[in-house]
Amino acid sequence: AELTNVSVANMKVMVKGATLKDEHDMSKLKLKNGVAVMVLGRADDAPALVAPPTEKTVFLEDLPPDARVTAANALKPGLENLGNTCYLNSTLQCLNAVPELVTALQQHVPGGGGADSGADGNVTRALGEVFARLHASGEPHTPLMFLTLFRTAFPQFAQQVGEGRYAQQDAEEAWTQIVTSANRALTAPV
Repeated sequence: AELTNVSVANMKVMVKGATLKDEHDMSKLKLKNGVAVMVLGRADDAPALVAPPTEKTVFLEDLPPDARVTAANALKPGLENLGNTCYLNSTLQCLNAVPELVTALQQHVPGGGGADSGADGNVTRALGEVFARLHASGEPHTPLMFLTLFRTAFPQFAQQVGEGRYAQQDAEEAWTQIVTSANRALTAPV
């Protein structure tokens, strides 16, 4: 407690992936030199890292019916699911929330050659079109052109599992491919 300023009451001690309880006999652990012992806790005088919310969180389903309609109308439109594309739709929605990326796509002038003229450029231009449609319309968008170009550029996302159904995919892998393509295309020499 003296070394860390964390009182014993605020400590959690972990050894070999297990949290030790107060009644645990440390002598029975047979610790050897080099074994990691992790002490977790917050110093008694340390400020809280996250302040509690000033207003109570209210969820849509907790609102009265008339307030639900008003709140739902304030939501931005989404993307239509085209069959196991929720991984892609969630990735596109997250990327659409990055103002720097949206601005870069709006200001991008295609045709610079290099990465901008190949698959990276196709995916990046289609990404810009998806974002433009989401910002211009109050209606959900069907990102069919983006999906087609994306699956062409990255065939692992076109895998099918029986009877023409597309396989489940990973959003992080989609994110990585999209961001890498956009980075290459948006920084291509003009």
